[in-house]
Amino acid sequence: MLAHWAKDFAEKVVLSTEIRHTGWKTILEPANTVAKSLSVTDAKTENGMMTIRVVNADGTNVGLLKTLGPVGNTAPKIRILSDMKSTDVPQPGEALLAIEDAWGINLGASEQSLVKNPRPAACYTYGYNPSLYLRKVAVLLALVDSQTSKGLLQSGAWNAEGVSGTMLEAAAVLRPGTLKVPEAQPNFDFARVSGIKDANFLPGAIRFGNTSGLHQTAREASK
Repeated sequence: MLAHWAKDFAEKVVLSTEIRHTGWKTILEPANTVAKSLSVTDAKTENGMMTIRVVNADGTNVGLLKTLGPVGNTAPKIRILSDMKSTDVPQPGEALLAIEDAWGINLGASEQSLVKNPRPAACYTYGYNPSLYLRKVAVLLALVDSQTSKGLLQSGAWNAEGVSGTMLEAAAVLRPGTLKVPEAQPNFDFARVSGIKDANFLPGAIRFGNTSGLHQTAREASK
């Protein structure tokens, strides 16, 4: 019976753009709530390097955007980094964007924070708490919404691969018409996450078409 339901719904998602769009917006909506709790600092320039930070309510730095030159110059190529510990320095014409957990919880790149329970279940943990994936998307949304970085992010050419590419697309779905989504689909499969502790676990992603469904929705939203 469950297999029949899954097949029936998958067919409906393929046939209905409205169902797919509504589904992805619903899955990603918690990121909007988290984004509202974040603040973006004014741009600071030192030795030709401009930096913009995203800070949560506890004062923890959860995002960092750095580039050479002021915002408003020629649109840069934007590369997403896995964390702020990276020592990478942006090259001319490039901007680096590091995104971390909006809650400031540092459990490593491959583990989520879960409620204490001897029998963990995704429906309980993520029915009440946004996943780490969504908390990272929230950092990106805060930057997109900020007047400080909005022009740079909206005009830039994104170089986001793997799961970072899906986060860009998630932001594009929630902010229609604001971000340039690359034509190529990110090389990532939500179905391959190892379990509910996986840092890239996104509840509902498979139901609405997996990566290809997100990519298609993002491309349509970005036009």
